[in-house]
This record gives sequence, structure tokens and C-alpha cells, in this order.
Amino acid sequence: MSEIRISGRYALSLFDLAIEQKNLELVQADMKLFVDTCNENHALLSILKSPIIDGDKKTGVLEGVFAKHFNSLSIAFMRIIVKKRREKFLLAIATEFLELFKAHHNIVTALVTTATAINDEVKKEIKSNLQQQTGKTIELECKVDAKLIGGIKIQVGDKLFDDSIARQLNNLKLHLLD
Repeated sequence: MSEIRISGRYALSLFDLAIEQKNLELVQADMKLFVDTCNENHALLSILKSPIIDGDKKTGVLEGVFAKHFNSLSIAFMRIIVKKRREKFLLAIATEFLELFKAHHNIVTALVTTATAINDEVKKEIKSNLQQQTGKTIELECKVDAKLIGGIKIQVGDKLFDDSIARQLNNLKLHLLD
């Protein structure tokens, strides 16, 4: 079975159980902490993906790192995943869970790319405009890419608004070549 199918099934199971037990926000916070920790600490991912390290040690590592911070449902879920030998998919499962949470709460991520960093006032204005246009709650992810030269690129889902100078120069170049 593919990683996408496995992670989707386990994430949906955890999501449904969290709703049933009225722990959705707590489990979401746990999965966010897990994803952030894995992204910052690649050694944890290496341990989880290692076929040499046995399940009991992996469970011990997970409990040692997260037991103080996670609620009982999240810890029990991770124990089950390790017991079923699916621990190498934990990051994908947690990421998929976060996507289910966002969809459930009508939250969309907008990736804003600019040539230089933008201040909080501009971010607030962009967020407000996007929320009015989409009718959804917007989470902004901002990044800087000097290759844009100037302007802005905004991606919300599969929609892309590209008003960068780099795109305009490329369009001009293509027009001149015709």
C-alpha cells in the first residue's frame, strides 16, 4: 500500500476518534508539535524509519519526548502505530491529520512570496483581502525570493496570482520572441 493511502487512513481514523472523544483541538496541537519537532530534529525521523531499532525502543523514544506534552489519545495512537510497524509513516500521518483539521475548520493556507520581507501591516491586509475573496479562514505562509525582483506571488490551493516583475519580464521576453 502506498504512503499516501496509509497515512490518509490512519489520519482519518485518528481524526474521527478525536472528534468522538471531543479532543480534536488537543490532538491537533499534538500533531502540530510532532510535525514541528520532526522538521527540526531529523534524528527523530531517522530513529522512526530505522529497521534496526525495535518497536519498544521507538515507543520509548516517542514517550520520552512527547509524553509530557501530548494527551493520552495521541500517545496511545502513536503506540498503536509503532505496534503495527507503521512508525515510518508517523510524520505523513500527522501532516495528513493537520490537513483534515484545516478542511474541517474551513482553513486554507496561502503562500505569499515577495522579493523582500513584508511587514505585519501588509500581511494583515493581504490576509483580510484573501479571506473576503475566498470566504475561508486564511493562514499566511510568507517567504522571500529575491529572484522575483519585485512584486508578489500568492498561491491559495491550486490558484496562483503572480504579479512579480520576474513574470512580467518573462512575458515580455516571450512576446518579443514571437
